[in-house]
Amino acid sequence: MSPSFYGRYHGEQFDKAQPIRGEHYDFYHELAFDFLLFTPDDQFRVLDLGCGTANFLIHILQTFWESTALTYDFSSEMVEYAARKTRAWKDEFKQRNLHDGIPDEIGSFDLVTSFSAIHHLKDKAKRRMYDQIHAHLNPNGWFFLLDAMVTRFDNEMFSWGRPKTQADGKSDARAPNWARRISS
Repeated sequence: MSPSFYGRYHGEQFDKAQPIRGEHYDFYHELAFDFLLFTPDDQFRVLDLGCGTANFLIHILQTFWESTALTYDFSSEMVEYAARKTRAWKDEFKQRNLHDGIPDEIGSFDLVTSFSAIHHLKDKAKRRMYDQIHAHLNPNGWFFLLDAMVTRFDNEMFSWGRPKTQADGKSDARAPNWARRISS
């Protein structure tokens, strides 16, 4: 998200404006939450890319008390606001430009979420981001990407995660390594 957008909408103002600016904002968060396969007693790690004011993350933390999260957002003001909203939990909120990718040393996660953030990346950075997300997912981990502003590139990336074969029965060679592993 551009710095000028964050300059106009910080924290509380963002929380008020986002459901209005983003059509079906609350519905998409509820829908994504319904897909979580965890039970309230499960302990799992979440990586939230582009956490904004942590609205979706808060819903997770309120339901799954044993879960922990690491979050990144472009705006230090949003990171500070989200950390204040979630101070009851022991989670890490960090300012990071997602164009810089995901650090190798952060470990693995059971759930990676990104809501309306990855579309801000250039295609090369998106491709690297998807590979890094897969590298940080635990076996049977989940990646939730919710973004109304998709491009043709995004549609191609989404299809790579689906089982896909050529006429000769081999995996699509254009797909990144992780997608070929999924489809084989």
